Amino acid sequence: MVLCLIFLEAGIFFFFEVSENKNQDLGGRRTAPQSPHPFLLIIKKKRGAGGFIPQGLAFDFSFARRASCFIYLESGTLMSGIAHATGPDESETLSILVLGDVVGRSGRKAVKQHLPGLRREYHVDLVVVNGENGAAGIGLTSTVAKELFLAGVDVITSGNHIWRHKEIYNYFSLEPRLLRPANYPDSLPGLGVYIAELANGGRVGVLNLQGRVFMEALDCPFRAADRCLENMRIGYELNALIVDFHAEATSEKMAMGWYLDGRVSAVLGTHTHIPTADHRILPKGTGYQTDIGMSGCYDSIIGMQTDKVLIRFLDYLPTRFEPALELGMVSGVLVIVEKKSGVCRRMVPIRRGKGLSETMGL
Repeated sequence: MVLCLIFLEAGIFFFFEVSENKNQDLGGRRTAPQSPHPFLLIIKKKRGAGGFIPQGLAFDFSFARRASCFIYLESGTLMSGIAHATGPDESETLSILVLGDVVGRSGRKAVKQHLPGLRREYHVDLVVVNGENGAAGIGLTSTVAKELFLAGVDVITSGNHIWRHKEIYNYFSLEPRLLRPANYPDSLPGLGVYIAELANGGRVGVLNLQGRVFMEALDCPFRAADRCLENMRIGYELNALIVDFHAEATSEKMAMGWYLDGRVSAVLGTHTHIPTADHRILPKGTGYQTDIGMSGCYDSIIGMQTDKVLIRFLDYLPTRFEPALELGMVSGVLVIVEKKSGVCRRMVPIRRGKGLSETMGL
């Protein structure tokens, strides 16, 4: 018998692994026992609205991934189920995949290569992708938007570069699933909100906002969020609500997360192209990550060819940036939401392809 005891800030994990194959080894780690199955026991005194099991199982411990069932003990209540179905069972949750800024051809290829498998692997109900850099590394065209939709994307969000190619202006009226930040002036084409009607009967809202720190002086994104949320409440009109906050400053993104905590299912930052390691569930049940990264080539400088960007830093001369063309990866997060309340139950970082270390899944 092997007993693993791990102390976390919010509770204690006890993992018991029983196996007759005591000497099995693979790369310095024990392989999964054949019989009986391991189990996971989680003991906790207090539980916030975001839950504890989702955060605990998000760690990439090999035994947590192999655990076939769990027992959850809280205030005298005993619950059990499959390890990857934390909290409510799968029929009571929604799986929403959100991918960061698609940069150029490399990013589009990565989406087309990896998205079908991700949809199958995680039983994804809705895919949201920020596409504002999809056309040659800056801006979006109707042709590129259609390419992303055909690849399996359900909703495309954007940001400050969406206005780069004027031909996209008319496409807004033809495709409501293409969003621009809601705090741009109402006189501009497009909308900042879309409500998706899912095949399983769920309703998921997507809200696109843009920050102001080190960016354009737009309308206040916080007050814009208040206006949009007046008739979009999780647990009432919507089963889930995802916010793509396209902003530069980490402080502004974090402020938005805390401001909307409990009112939306997740606040996910985009724009800076580098995934942050702060995915979490806030106290009132809103999932949060400062930046979910870039879908594109990481052998680059935020998606652009390194030599072109280095000239700007070394000589401070104006240079035309070109998107990197090598193989890329998709980067984002899987948000698992309780269908009845709209509360986030789990945040799972997703990285697949060439570049950064790939994530290992649930």
